[in-house]
Amino acid sequence: MAELNFLSVLTVLFAATTWFYFRKPASSIQDNISLNSTYDYIIDLFFISQQVNYWPRGRVLGGSSSLNYMAYVRGSRHDYDLWAAEGCDGWSYKDVLPYFIKSEDNRVPWLQDSAYHGKGGILKVSPGQATNLNTYYGKAMQELGYDIIDCNGWSQIGYEPMTLTTMNGARCNTARSFLQTAVMRKNLHISVNSQVSKVLLKNKIAYGVEFIRGNRKHRINARKEVILSGGAINTPQILMLSGIGPRKHLESLEIPVVADLPVGQNLQDHLFVPLNFFPNVSLAITPEKAGTLWNNIVYKTTGKALKHLGNLESILADTYLPFPGCTKHKIPSDEYLECYIRNFAQTVYHPTTTCRMGKTDDPTTVVGSDLRVKGISNLRVADASVMRYVVSANTNAPTIMIGEKAADLIRGIDTVKDIKLKLKNVKS
Repeated sequence: MAELNFLSVLTVLFAATTWFYFRKPASSIQDNISLNSTYDYIIDLFFISQQVNYWPRGRVLGGSSSLNYMAYVRGSRHDYDLWAAEGCDGWSYKDVLPYFIKSEDNRVPWLQDSAYHGKGGILKVSPGQATNLNTYYGKAMQELGYDIIDCNGWSQIGYEPMTLTTMNGARCNTARSFLQTAVMRKNLHISVNSQVSKVLLKNKIAYGVEFIRGNRKHRINARKEVILSGGAINTPQILMLSGIGPRKHLESLEIPVVADLPVGQNLQDHLFVPLNFFPNVSLAITPEKAGTLWNNIVYKTTGKALKHLGNLESILADTYLPFPGCTKHKIPSDEYLECYIRNFAQTVYHPTTTCRMGKTDDPTTVVGSDLRVKGISNLRVADASVMRYVVSANTNAPTIMIGEKAADLIRGIDTVKDIKLKLKNVKS
């Protein structure tokens, strides 16, 4: 038997569980950067030459909840109140909090008495600490004047040890939590290895979907509604293949236009920029060095936290490894940082808002507050693509909340009325 290359095996595994999406380069990204060394080549390979970011999406039961970092973070109340203020009726923090609580089975010891968390739900939430470092981080933050908080409670200003969607150390994705508990229902059929190619439409009424399985096309009719939950990338793709999207774009691909809507637009995401530090100076604690990167570990070595964290300029000047493509700019300077960010900004894998929710007369929206696609009957979207704005958090928990609320909207019932009563005197 031929020896398998590890990278090849890894590629096969990823290919089986993710969609290999890559972001197209933006014209504003720095061009014509000269790279020579091996180090430069690695940078070139991943970020510069192609000017793309790898953008994995879940191609597996559970979707991207099978790939994510499992962080359980809901976002700020101000996120949802802004949605409501801009026309998303029924999506204020007060409205969505009961749906977060409904699905949660919180097993975090220090949150058991919190009114903001649920017990007995389908989604397991557990502590995410493997060491005692969080204890030291927490004490350091307190010495700096910050409180230990519940970031999923009233305020997000402070420090909290991470909580994860795990159970007994294992990932608790939506397939394990929600699908597994419903798999024996007679009204549920799961078709694996199947890719939806379009929504079936007649006279602007959705009546089913077309999908490909085993290189054969299949059609399934819906008695009531079609619900798309493909995520912020796949849902817009399916809608556009069905003739629902920007007219100019669809006509350029010779796709008959059924509804001219801004599908795929308004994309929002969280970005980060890596900073590489290679200290070339003494790391002794002195007044002169009090404003450098060393502040990050002073607490560990002295038991005391410095009151003034260093500014970015002093950190860059002392320990930062310059990016060769931007060295024509002074380090540090706004011009250098802009060049660096344009070339190194990476996704945190939180795409949203490509089927934006809001008022039906808002030209930027695709769905209304009831998640119905504008101008199309019997068709809704229930995933991260409907977010009015990307939330101030990892997007897994908010997306699950959207699914919970969508289930009530579709059925025309209120499954959280008892939770609302319990929250009557809780700040929201």
